[in-house]
This record gives sequence, structure tokens and C-alpha cells, in this order.
Amino acid sequence: TVDPGNGIKVYTLEKISASENDSLTDYVGNYYATELEFSYEIYLQDNNLFIKYRGKSPSKLRSISQDIFLLESDKLEFGRDREGRVSGFDRCSDRVRRLHFSKQ
Repeated sequence: TVDPGNGIKVYTLEKISASENDSLTDYVGNYYATELEFSYEIYLQDNNLFIKYRGKSPSKLRSISQDIFLLESDKLEFGRDREGRVSGFDRCSDRVRRLHFSKQ
């Protein structure tokens, strides 16, 4: 909301409420990028999603909207097939745009 009279700007970020087709378990699985020959594992623990890869410590994913999560400063944007199932995600960072990982 912008009030030009006093110059105050108020921003609100609201998480889109989960639907029946959007539960955290939808995201659980292994994801693979063919061009990098690299994979991630996403798993659910204590009602939070975590991602791990190559022997690194797991990192918690932060949901910012339906099908979009943050991993540190990178964005993971999940895609769905025609039946509404998670089919993969695109990882975007300051150096890479839309690096695709397919759900295995």
C-alpha cells in the first residue's frame, strides 16, 4: 500500500495457502540435472523440507509461495505435470538462471 500524502509504503508478503494438491510431501524425492550429472535429495523432517547433496550438511528450504522455495539466496521454482504432481524444479541464482532438475 502506498500513501503518497505521507510517503509511507507498507509491503505484505503472504504465503499462498496450501491446497489438497500442495502438501510438503509432494516435494519429497530425488532430483537430477542431466547436464551437470548432479542430484539433490529433498526430504521432510519435523514438518520442514530439507535438501542435501554431495555429503554436505542438509539445508532447510524456506517457502515463499506455492511451489517456490529459497535455499540461502537461491530460488527453487517447482513445476508440476498435468496431473498436478511435482515433476522437477528450476534453480536460479545470481550466476545461473533456470537450471532444471527432474524428479526421479
